[in-house]
Amino acid sequence: IIAMSEDMGLEVWIDNWGIGGRPGDVSHYLSYHPEDHMIFGNGDRDPYQTCLHSAEYRKFVKNWLETVKSIGGKTIFWDEPHLIAKKIGDKVDNNIVKRNPKKDQTDALPHGEVKNVLAYPVPIYVEGSSLLATRIKNASDEGYTDACFFLDDLNGALCYNSKVAIALGKHESKTDMPSLEKVTSAFQDKDMYAIGMTHLSEFCTDDDLARSAAMGYYSSLLAEALRAGVNDVMIFVGEIPTERYAELCELAKDVHRLCPDGKIGLALPVTVLSDQSNSGLLDGLWDCFDYLAADLTHLEATEVQSLADVTDATLGGMLYYLLRYDMRVLISYANDTELTQVIEAVKRNGTENIQIIQQ
Repeated sequence: IIAMSEDMGLEVWIDNWGIGGRPGDVSHYLSYHPEDHMIFGNGDRDPYQTCLHSAEYRKFVKNWLETVKSIGGKTIFWDEPHLIAKKIGDKVDNNIVKRNPKKDQTDALPHGEVKNVLAYPVPIYVEGSSLLATRIKNASDEGYTDACFFLDDLNGALCYNSKVAIALGKHESKTDMPSLEKVTSAFQDKDMYAIGMTHLSEFCTDDDLARSAAMGYYSSLLAEALRAGVNDVMIFVGEIPTERYAELCELAKDVHRLCPDGKIGLALPVTVLSDQSNSGLLDGLWDCFDYLAADLTHLEATEVQSLADVTDATLGGMLYYLLRYDMRVLISYANDTELTQVIEAVKRNGTENIQIIQQ
């Protein structure tokens, strides 16, 4: 059929309809593996959706893809690439049990323990006035137990008094700017998990010697933050040439050398996570960093789609990476209604590991 269609000048797309549930309202796979149904947060089984964490199902899908290739298939039409929600009364249950009850039914990569968060943005220094305790109290009163803050601005200027930066002549101490110890103490007083973020602005240069010098400076800054009690640190680098990720791995190794128990994460842009050929790159980054994050902070609503819909569609295109690496999802701060909708969109894609960013 494929050959005959192509001889007539047609393109042939192979659809996975009904193989493991959606797309489709049947599941060929579950006929042979009934133990691998997807489980909702309330314990109910979906009648025809396979658990995407099942190692056997992932092996089955890979074999199916190889079969498609062997019969001459060139294009896969992967319809409806998203998880589903369950309506219970008037409410929607977006919680999915991430691992099937059957033991070892996942090929998600093993890793050290890093807290899953729902982190609220708490600026630690703005326009010469800290107000840190008030900001943290407001976040705590809203029910948040995790918080995130930038250690620097987009130009690399620090938002706190760093002993390392002052000693190197990279920062002048300011009396109204908090120390790291004051910052971490304020979060600890409210039992909040604190995440420090850096833009790594000096890494954007094409001068490899300048980048090499910057790496030593940033590894010291990040280790200083972790030693001061910041629970984990995250690097933002935006769009960079693929070969530079090796340099970031060296930075992560330096931070771990200086602070062996410290947790360091890397925020990755949508372009990297939307490219299925980057699995080797991501496996290498996973070996060096304690966690990876999907940076969706640049997404915007369109004339026909809300920000929540755009978020849902974007995550659907990177769902394999999202689940395989148990990635943290970074979203932009928005008004309360829009923020709630975006958070629900993220949860529909199988994760509640969310960090809200205020640029």
